[in-house]
Amino acid sequence: MAGLLAAEDRAEEAVAYCWRAVEANVDGAMETTVSLLQQAGHTKEALAWLEHRIEHGSVRAITLIASIWQTKGCTEKALADYWRAFEAGDLVALWRISKIFRIQDRTEDTLNCSLHAVEAGQHYAMGQVIDLLRELGRDGEAEQAERYGLEPGGRIAVSWGQGKGGYAVARHRERSTRKDTSSPSRDNTASQSLSA
Repeated sequence: MAGLLAAEDRAEEAVAYCWRAVEANVDGAMETTVSLLQQAGHTKEALAWLEHRIEHGSVRAITLIASIWQTKGCTEKALADYWRAFEAGDLVALWRISKIFRIQDRTEDTLNCSLHAVEAGQHYAMGQVIDLLRELGRDGEAEQAERYGLEPGGRIAVSWGQGKGGYAVARHRERSTRKDTSSPSRDNTASQSLSA
């Protein structure tokens, strides 16, 4: 409806219609409202309205402000607001940050964004992590990430046999899978050595 009103040069009515849709939580209404305000040359009003929405708990409004800054060529402001949106829970904002870094050829920063995305549950980003590691010439890490994934904190996981205490973990696994249960104290000793 808003699009039809705008097409008939009834922008004010279209914006009023969109505001009602936003208040009713209609999906996509906030984006349409901002777009209509910008098309009518009211970017300042759009920013003020979005700031008001943020004060009332709208995370999506932060992302829309960042998008406005991005279209105006204010990349640093856009990045700051996208980070703010991501920290407030908008995972799409993280993808946009990654995209900006990619355009700016900031591969290490793009990698960090992708690691954050995987940690946040966006498993599709794991492929990008692996590709970026290879692009950075870190083939060993890429192979390890492909095999074992990530640990909490964004670190590349290692196999059970690698790293500090790897031998003890591998021995414990070997002992715990044995069929021979005649010596339970040996298994108990291995478990105790892991906790030490």
